[in-house]
Amino acid sequence: MASNTFEKLYVYYSMTTGAYPTERENILKPGIYKSVKKMEKYLIKSVKDGSISLQEGRTRYYSALVKAIKLKNYETSKVETELKSFKNPALIEELFKKISFND
Repeated sequence: MASNTFEKLYVYYSMTTGAYPTERENILKPGIYKSVKKMEKYLIKSVKDGSISLQEGRTRYYSALVKAIKLKNYETSKVETELKSFKNPALIEELFKKISFND
């Protein structure tokens, strides 16, 4: 359910102009969106190869997903810049673990 909320918050579609108008996918805060997707693939692969349990994978993904949903309402340029510099999905997960909110 949180995954659907994430998609609805970060992805929207707009019509292109021209002779053959089509819908174009637009992503809000692409650094965060792409990092969450990269982490999702990493966790799925980890569950498939048996290095983590399905429940652990779900818990870890859900934790990052909730934070990504909350980040939509904040200025995130520094976080996005840092996320873009990470090639290893484990580092992305570590950064999400460090994020906290004062609400």
